[in-house]
Amino acid sequence: MDWFKKLKEGDEVIFSTRYENRIATVERFTKTQIVLKETSTRFNRNTGRQIGATNWSLDQISEATPEKKAHVREEQARRKMLNIIDKTNFRLLSYDSLVDIYEVLIRK
Repeated sequence: MDWFKKLKEGDEVIFSTRYENRIATVERFTKTQIVLKETSTRFNRNTGRQIGATNWSLDQISEATPEKKAHVREEQARRKMLNIIDKTNFRLLSYDSLVDIYEVLIRK
């Protein structure tokens, strides 16, 4: 994990939990830890595992490559779209809107 040694304050990392992946920023370092800006979560500087986490916890940080960042952004956008779709009352939409949605769905 040589990329840990190259990390600087302000660098982005991928913060992965059991439920989601996020792009986070390194706030600061201690002798043995990496601290994230958004959550103040602390990670072991050698392993990337969360400090104080149980063996069941999957929380960790990994290198924020352009490909991983693009994937995380796509996951977040997808989750947001699905939440909006879940909350939509389709019965209130106009006929034309329903036809548009229907045509998209049958093309899958």
